[in-house]
Amino acid sequence: MSDAVADEYPAHDEHPPQQGHPLRERAEMLLEIGRPVEAIRVVERLLSQEPGQVDTLVLLARANLVAGRNLAADRATRAALEIEPENVLARCLHAMTADALGRADAIEHAETAMATDPQLWLGHAVLGTVLAHAGRFDDAAAAVGRAVALAPEEADAHVMAGDVALAAGRLDAAEQAYRSALGLAPDHAQARNNLGVVRMRRSGPMTGLSDIAAAAALDPELPEARHTLAAYVRSVTARTALAALCGVGLTVVGGILATTLDGDPAVFRILAGLLAVVLLGWLIFTARRTPGVVRALVWSTMRLRRRYWWGPASAAVTVAVLLAYAGTGIGLLLLVLVVPAIGGVLAVRVVDERLSVDR
Repeated sequence: MSDAVADEYPAHDEHPPQQGHPLRERAEMLLEIGRPVEAIRVVERLLSQEPGQVDTLVLLARANLVAGRNLAADRATRAALEIEPENVLARCLHAMTADALGRADAIEHAETAMATDPQLWLGHAVLGTVLAHAGRFDDAAAAVGRAVALAPEEADAHVMAGDVALAAGRLDAAEQAYRSALGLAPDHAQARNNLGVVRMRRSGPMTGLSDIAAAAALDPELPEARHTLAAYVRSVTARTALAALCGVGLTVVGGILATTLDGDPAVFRILAGLLAVVLLGWLIFTARRTPGVVRALVWSTMRLRRRYWWGPASAAVTVAVLLAYAGTGIGLLLLVLVVPAIGGVLAVRVVDERLSVDR
């Protein structure tokens, strides 16, 4: 959604846009290539040289919104509207930041922007977005439909129409909108990411990961793609840790039963070996189902956040110890299973803590 905030509407004549300023051009270029944090620093330098320029404040709001800094974007739009209340782009951005911050006045600002310039597609698209977030899906669909009709050549209009359809659970309409956007702009990171989300909702978490990874490659700072991929890495940590815990638990239960029932130790060794094979097969199956580009991102994330290795490492140690015991029958090896049990508990704890932070 945030990529839609381009220079769709000129600033008021009182505050002519500084289009030729080298800092502004650099900031625009940084936004174009998906580096909003750097763009923010450049725009702040421009504001220090020429304070009070509405178009510069709008550019600052755009960059902050793309970077996910909603409070900073809100401050910039408020400053712009204090100088120029009729600036439609500033009003659209203010509606978007109000919506992102969960404020009830988002619809009011979007309606004001649309009424100020009914021919501006962005006003209709923003109104549709905030209406969808308020649960008014039919009204939202009508608003984004008007946006697409006004600007069928704008990829962002189709993306925002897709976002409304996705929020309403209309997956076919959402997919069609995102594919239309990609037809107009094949490198549109938001459209690629959201198409992956549609595919994940329709066919399971693995199906859309390639699209989301492609979106992250197109725009490494795209918050939605980064969040989804980080969530997948955490899920890998949690699932492999739980697999290790299950393996350890089943081994302990089997050992107790073998001891109390005076069973054949060879049978217990065979069962331990079969459990190791099942766990190994599940790990290989999970790895093979993950798209190659996502596997690379998983490993790179784990290298940066080494605590996430506790999950896969716990599962690997469990498999290795069970296979070693099945092959040798040395009971002391089973004591080593304490290591993956501790690792599994720590891994799940790390994931739970991280999810709490995300919430």
